[in-house]
Amino acid sequence: MPLTSDAGLEAGDAAVLTQQILAEVRKRPGLDVVSQEEVGHVLSLEQQKQLLGCNTDKCRVDFGNVLGVDRMVQSNLSKLGESWLLHIKLLDVQKVTTISQVDRRQRGGSKDDLLDAIPAMVAQLLSKDVIPNVQTSVASTVVAPVAQKNLSPNGVDTPLDRKKIPADLKVATDGAGRYVAWTNKGERTLFAGDGKTFYLQRVRGYSQSGDTSFDFGFWEPRVRDPWMGSFGFKDGALHLYCGEKPQPWKALADKDAKALLDKAVFNGPRWQRMPVVLARDDNGTHYLVDTLRDGNDKDYRMFIGPRGKMVAAQISDAMPEGNELLILVPTGRLKVDFEKNTAEWGEGQVKTPLKFLAPDMNHVMIYSDLSPYKGEALGTACDGKL
Repeated sequence: MPLTSDAGLEAGDAAVLTQQILAEVRKRPGLDVVSQEEVGHVLSLEQQKQLLGCNTDKCRVDFGNVLGVDRMVQSNLSKLGESWLLHIKLLDVQKVTTISQVDRRQRGGSKDDLLDAIPAMVAQLLSKDVIPNVQTSVASTVVAPVAQKNLSPNGVDTPLDRKKIPADLKVATDGAGRYVAWTNKGERTLFAGDGKTFYLQRVRGYSQSGDTSFDFGFWEPRVRDPWMGSFGFKDGALHLYCGEKPQPWKALADKDAKALLDKAVFNGPRWQRMPVVLARDDNGTHYLVDTLRDGNDKDYRMFIGPRGKMVAAQISDAMPEGNELLILVPTGRLKVDFEKNTAEWGEGQVKTPLKFLAPDMNHVMIYSDLSPYKGEALGTACDGKL
């Protein structure tokens, strides 16, 4: 059936949405599908006029009987405030009942976002529980979620005021294009970069024993234990840990260090994101939610899919409430209870329990294996080493 709308949608746009739904239904094997444009070969002109005026399920079912079809797909689009509300329903012509219904709320966005939402909606509408010979599953419907637009970046360059850069920085290099700059006097500070651009390191700990040794522990989520991300001096030599074995570094002469630092750009910490949710279903589909490190709970991002193939999902709404978080996307919803350490994925009335994986215990997998972060420079001293 053609999409109906009380949202002031132009006829041409309604026709496009109808065609998109039709195209997705026709992708399902074992179905013979007929559209309103094609019923003209069966119905009289008067019947076609009556069909256009059908506004109830009973009326449409009557025409379904005339056409000899088993089921009918109807859709409606409305708008309230900034939200589009798209509903697609599957009717049983013989029983005059609704077999399945899928609803999506798209807050803001464009008509393109509505088009993007339709494939997953139809997949849910015609699930194997509704039509047995249509092979779909929760995993198959979420592996290709609607791509999120205008994602905030993982890392940014935030130049620091040169007047606030310590004047007594020392510099060391691995001889392969990586540099660190540090001072262990006053406010202990550590930078890392390629010699032209340096990023401030998030120092997690510092220790020193007179002039014989010192050690900076810095944020490095790609290593198993905190001590495996550190830079320091011991036994008369500089070293960098990016794992279990130390790597030797060499200090630059003061003159060479000054010449390099005078031309360099200094930035704050590069990495701005922090994972807050990681969960997995029994089919290997992962769900990752992150936000800004500054605690801005209005900038959530969500990624769905198997390892190495995760895709950003378009978030319709994110609702943090106490110890719970609810994320709504076109393909379904993710509900997390941080107090109970539980997570659940829902599509319509179908709810799938997920294995809750604490992000702070799975940081190596998040930053090294899962595709949203994999291979990206974090701005740490171990970039290029891991």
